[in-house]
Amino acid sequence: MNWEQVPDHWESKKLSEIGEIYSGGTPDRDNPNYFGGDIPWLRLKDAKQFYVSTSDEKITQEGLENSSAQLLPEGSVIVSTRATIGEVTIAKRQVTTNQGFKAVYPQKADSEFVAYFLSSITDELENLGRTTTYPEVNKTQFSNIEIPLPSISEQRAIVKKLNSIFEKLNESNETQSHAEDIARKVLNSAIKRLIDSAYKSSEQVKVEDVCDKIKNGGTPKRSNESYWGGNIPWLKSGELKNSILYDSEEYMTEKGLSESSAKMFSPDTVLVAMYGATRGETGFIKKEMSTNQAVCGLSADESLCEPKYLWYCLRTLQSKLASQGRGGGQDNINQTTIRNTIIPLPSIQRQRKIIERIELVEERANEIRDASNRIGEILDILPKAVFNKAFSGNL
Repeated sequence: MNWEQVPDHWESKKLSEIGEIYSGGTPDRDNPNYFGGDIPWLRLKDAKQFYVSTSDEKITQEGLENSSAQLLPEGSVIVSTRATIGEVTIAKRQVTTNQGFKAVYPQKADSEFVAYFLSSITDELENLGRTTTYPEVNKTQFSNIEIPLPSISEQRAIVKKLNSIFEKLNESNETQSHAEDIARKVLNSAIKRLIDSAYKSSEQVKVEDVCDKIKNGGTPKRSNESYWGGNIPWLKSGELKNSILYDSEEYMTEKGLSESSAKMFSPDTVLVAMYGATRGETGFIKKEMSTNQAVCGLSADESLCEPKYLWYCLRTLQSKLASQGRGGGQDNINQTTIRNTIIPLPSIQRQRKIIERIELVEERANEIRDASNRIGEILDILPKAVFNKAFSGNL
């Protein structure tokens, strides 16, 4: 906050001077009488919107009375002040919170104005929290936060402008997300249309008929530190995401590879996730990599099938593969299911033509995605600029 830019006629007040300060608390989890009531009890995940009126968990009156939790009046401005610092929300009804929050009930300021101001000083709040070993803004620090205050009428005029600006920014964010969704759908539609056309005019074969190698990955023992942190990329099934893969989140060592069931897959291997929620998702690796046992790797016989064509075929079959999942705690598909999956097999020349046409659509989709990302970067920095103008009296 640059106080030099604040208009001279604005006052500077501590939060404790404009309203009552509250802290949160947690009733004893071992007492079943304290939870399951009708009083909203906020945790961090409940405070992601500008206004809040409910929560995933609720407490009873008995739980409230026998804990350090406090009942916050409607209109209280609530701020996360522990670990994740700086989430701001306004209570639309009486609520309570856990100890990860502080709140102010403004009696000499507009609640929305206070909330917008506190949202604008996230960096300062985080710096306050770093003064202790465990990141937290304590009640004294929170109470002493200074806020620039114009008259109530000017506060409300600023709030009205901010509401209008952020409504438009939210619409722009939705448009950006929609553009990315369109790019994804256009690409998936093109892949499906071109592969479907191959089914109508080509021989149909099992996946195993066009592969040199089909094998699952493996996982070195987590308890052996010498197996991890090397230079061999090691993929988990959740990383596939129907995408081309150049890297992994984790790496293992040569020792981890040689002393486990993990295997190396060559570039242009097609990967298929087999377990749980990600089953049926695919990936296409562009360098030597390994995977866990929840992934099946398929190396195409390139005299019969282009690797990327095989990948596109399996991408169109994700839902079908996923529907064949069987198991106890989670539905899985096995290697046999993948081997026996039927795909169309046109000539190599036609496969290459299909790949070429899909890549052209993918190039256009990436252009849409890149433009959307550039807009997203601008939208990310706009709120700070808007706040700077608002709290220097220049909005």
